[in-house]
Amino acid sequence: MLDAQALAFGKDKAAVARDVLSEWAKKKAHEHKVIARRLAANGMQPELFGEETEDDGVSRSGRK
Repeated sequence: MLDAQALAFGKDKAAVARDVLSEWAKKKAHEHKVIARRLAANGMQPELFGEETEDDGVSRSGRK
């Protein structure tokens, strides 16, 4: 697919791969913003989501 895209658009494969990764990263950043807004709208603090030590199965008093 990279070879075909590169040939079709007159680019090298590395440029095509960079374009694909750039678009993917933009979509992931947008996804993160949407998730954070939805969490905040439901009273959760997105910056803390999933960061609690209890999520690891270790109590806070057990960590040093």
